[in-house]
Amino acid sequence: MVDLYKAYPREVSSTAFPRLLTTLLNCAKSTNAAVRTGSKELWDVIAIKINEEQSATAYTEIIGPLAAGKTSSIDHKIALFHFLASLSPSNTISGALVTATVPLLIKETNDVAVFALVPVIPRHIAYGLNGGGVDSAVSVLICKELVSPKPPLHKALVTTIGETFWSLDEQDSSSISPAAIEFAKAVTPPLEQNLQAFTGSPLTSPFGAIDGYVSTTLLCLFIKSLNQRVSATLYIFSLFLLTWLW
Repeated sequence: MVDLYKAYPREVSSTAFPRLLTTLLNCAKSTNAAVRTGSKELWDVIAIKINEEQSATAYTEIIGPLAAGKTSSIDHKIALFHFLASLSPSNTISGALVTATVPLLIKETNDVAVFALVPVIPRHIAYGLNGGGVDSAVSVLICKELVSPKPPLHKALVTTIGETFWSLDEQDSSSISPAAIEFAKAVTPPLEQNLQAFTGSPLTSPFGAIDGYVSTTLLCLFIKSLNQRVSATLYIFSLFLLTWLW
């Protein structure tokens, strides 16, 4: 079935899509691992063939049980996160998706589910930054939790921020938008804090090297592009010195 849809060049018809979506969402909560895997594989193929209206319908159906806390299991939740990750950014869904999923990420207590959410968010934040921006409350929440002492959440958010700016570059905006500049300025202080903590104890950091590398890369970018505080360069130099000494 997956191969059949891969070979099918046209968009999914408006009459077939609701039935397919319902079937796949039912399969996503199956206790049979093979059925769940099959539903994710087929959804990945279908998701690139749907239009913006169908994507909005899918988003509403997928986010519903997640937002209401009505998933039947962790496996079901992870499958729905996978479905969300396949939705292309758009004016219709990106803002709502970011607003809904960042709190889900912060509240999530299962480590596997935390990291399953990471691929969902960055492209949609980047899309928002290239357009109207990101909800200020969400931005504040991200900045607050970037220094979370909980390793899974901390690493997930640092990765999310790194992937966001990577996605921003991939979306080939001709210039840095004011929204992106403001977001970069907002995340710089917690990134500096993380990098300072990492360089203080790189061998025993509970967050691993990703905390240092992502913060270093982004702070180098921000210093160059946004004329941020020079103090960050001291942390960056310390990191490279420690890496060389290893």
